[in-house]
Order: sequence, then structure tokens, then C-alpha cells
Amino acid sequence: MNKERPEYIRCIQHTHTDLPKTSWCGEKLYSYDWVFQDIDHAVYSTQQGSRNVPCPDCLTKIYEVLENE
Repeated sequence: MNKERPEYIRCIQHTHTDLPKTSWCGEKLYSYDWVFQDIDHAVYSTQQGSRNVPCPDCLTKIYEVLENE
């Protein structure tokens, strides 16, 4: 990932087949990146008090998509 930010902020991987190895915010992901595997993973980790938190840019994009549906 290219973003400079605290190590506990993690992107959410896009699971659509047309967007492999891409986060919701558009970051290119590599096999060695620690990311949330999908939206559920981000939500459940947050509910369980994980130190890792979802990327604000990923969340913004997800909200935008949901609002337009």
C-alpha cells in the first residue's frame, strides 16, 4: 500500500471479481499487506475491540456506494 499513515489503520479488500487485490479506496494490495478481507471482517474486528481500524477512505467509499443504491 502506498499511503503513509499509522500502522493500525487498515484498508478493506474489495471482494468483487473485477477488482482483485484492490481496496475499497482504490489502493493496490499485495499479498504481504495486512488488510481486512472484507466488510464483515472489518466490522467484527471492530466489535471485538481490535487495535486495527478500517481505513477512513475505504469507509467513505462504502458509504457512498450504499447511499446511492
